[in-house]
Amino acid sequence: MASKISKTKLAEYTPARARVALAPGDAVRVTRELQKMTQVQLAKACGIPQPTISSIESGRATLGADRAEKLARALKVYPGVLLCRIGAPPSNRSERLANGSQGSTPAV
Repeated sequence: MASKISKTKLAEYTPARARVALAPGDAVRVTRELQKMTQVQLAKACGIPQPTISSIESGRATLGADRAEKLARALKVYPGVLLCRIGAPPSNRSERLANGSQGSTPAV
């Protein structure tokens, strides 16, 4: 049985905000670096070639669900951690550069 929360009660809560918005490629790179893995080590652990991992991290290749699952298993995270794009900048490096952005920007 779901409880009903009044509008006044809801007004007391502050919605959570993302502190940093990451494109999927950036999420792969940051997670890999936090695990202290090289691209070569990650490639061996997940079965995805190192040049493909480099392309994903730089935004030249799309991540996709299948690759996200393999990478997530090797990085010991949920695939959603790598795929989440809430408030993320464009994943294509050329789009970011065309927009004058050099990388991830904080969400507002």
